[in-house]
Amino acid sequence: MGVHVNGSNAFVPPDAVDERTKNAMSDLERDRLERIGRFMHTEMGYIAIQSTRPQTLAYGLTDSPVGQLAWMVDKFKAWTWPPEALPPS
Repeated sequence: MGVHVNGSNAFVPPDAVDERTKNAMSDLERDRLERIGRFMHTEMGYIAIQSTRPQTLAYGLTDSPVGQLAWMVDKFKAWTWPPEALPPS
């Protein structure tokens, strides 16, 4: 038996966590909750595109080397720690 969980249902939205629960969390748990909130605020466009219009995105990525490069650089920047830093090259 197994369970498949994806990004849309793998965690509780940070806004759904009340202050009492947040206060009972460890520093690590609060940090993770804050990171999830930041991700949902800054990366939901990526999730919306991939889950609702993947073929539209695929045309731009397949047909345009510049489109492919822009997508890759955006993801490297967004998923590199710290996210504010640019990739080295």
